[in-house]
Amino acid sequence: MFNSARSLVSANLHRKQLFQYQLNTFRCQLGRRIDHNNSVTMSTSSKPPNILVYSEVEPVRLELISTLQRSLEPDRYTVYPLSAEQVRGRAWPDSTAALIVHGRLETSLAGVFADYFLNGGKLLGVCSDVTRLFDCGEVGGVTRVTKHLRDLRGEDHEVQVEVIAREDTSRTVSIVAVDELKTCGRAISTQIEFVPFEDNKKNLEILKHVLSSELGIKFKTSHDEEALCYQSAFLIGSEEVKRSFLSKLSIPNELKVGDLTLQFCSKSALIPAASESQLPVLTDQPPEDFSTQLFHDHLQTTKIGRLTLYLPLVTSSMIIVSNATLPHGFVAIPRRQTRGTGRNRNQWLSPDGCAMFSLQLHVPMDSPLGQRLPMVQHLIALGIVLGIRNQPGYGELDVRLKWPNDVYANGRSKLGGIIVNSQLEGSRAVVNVGCGVNLSNSAPTTCVNDAIEEFNRERGERLEALGYEQLLAQIFNEIERIF
Repeated sequence: MFNSARSLVSANLHRKQLFQYQLNTFRCQLGRRIDHNNSVTMSTSSKPPNILVYSEVEPVRLELISTLQRSLEPDRYTVYPLSAEQVRGRAWPDSTAALIVHGRLETSLAGVFADYFLNGGKLLGVCSDVTRLFDCGEVGGVTRVTKHLRDLRGEDHEVQVEVIAREDTSRTVSIVAVDELKTCGRAISTQIEFVPFEDNKKNLEILKHVLSSELGIKFKTSHDEEALCYQSAFLIGSEEVKRSFLSKLSIPNELKVGDLTLQFCSKSALIPAASESQLPVLTDQPPEDFSTQLFHDHLQTTKIGRLTLYLPLVTSSMIIVSNATLPHGFVAIPRRQTRGTGRNRNQWLSPDGCAMFSLQLHVPMDSPLGQRLPMVQHLIALGIVLGIRNQPGYGELDVRLKWPNDVYANGRSKLGGIIVNSQLEGSRAVVNVGCGVNLSNSAPTTCVNDAIEEFNRERGERLEALGYEQLLAQIFNEIERIF
């Protein structure tokens, strides 16, 4: 496995590949992509699906975040709190799909929030008169008002303020909409009240309705609830490899990893119910929604992926590799995750159609790679890109690296990323790698097969969409080749 890593010549070659992919990506990040004919096309940025919540009242902020996390359509949005310091830092607007503001606003923050809205952002004011941000005055009995405003860059904007709901009895304004007519920015001001530590269930339902009907935010349906049902997992590999693994378990047919217990059993045994904390793992039958034959037809490795745990649904596959010493090259492949985690403990969306895996590698500390463990994340990212582009006909596909270890399409749309943790065990490092690549789900952002379709349109090609099992196997092939 580590023959390539022991060779400085080979290592330098891969570093050159890594540098070239990153250099090309940096050009894209500057908004210019140079093609082979030296023509230049402009890239547009893709907006990640973050929903941010700003409130100085902590109980209200926590309740809003908790409600959104429980209620939003699965795997479409991530929800985070936004602090005053972060608002002033202004690093958040381009990565925000919607902003919820509760309570009164500091004057120093008003301009930043207004600028976000004026340049196409979606904003909801909860018991906070956000129309004040846009200098629109008191709407009172007026139904519609048009104003001309300037953003922080001095650019002019025309906004339209409209009363869309009033109290039934007093006829006072209860919901106001503010629209920027060119950028399609939209702000909604509501007088919904949230009282800390009291039952706000009714108001939360109103809030969800406003987010859905006025700002286009998508919430769970009954179908979504049915889809998130825990099922048996499957142990995939040769009989010899599976027997060897099971024989070394400290508790017969059981592996406890963090808060999750894996119970290995045959199809003829009494199979326990699957749940968030306990998953039966069938050892002698293949899954119905994962072709083991297709996977092994493309797999050319000696170690990586030769023992695989396939999980239709799990909280996070990183729990498995991070809480046990497993065979070198062991892979956990989740079809979906309910609590995927990215770098810096960021939420990681894990929809169906995303090719995800967690991998455990054992790296000798006296090897060149063992002395440069931070390189692992870059080499894994390179393996993912090569797993896509080294397939016949796909070499010109604009899938590249973005520092330090993200994978982007066309320089503007994030396709995937990596998380790595490691610990020392004697003379080796046990390195746990979590990867996710959006293969075939067009929501919430671009996927690999969308990039292929766009490439076919622009180049007049007929490249086929990549298959789930095929892509995973090809990525494992490239990772093992690099290492």
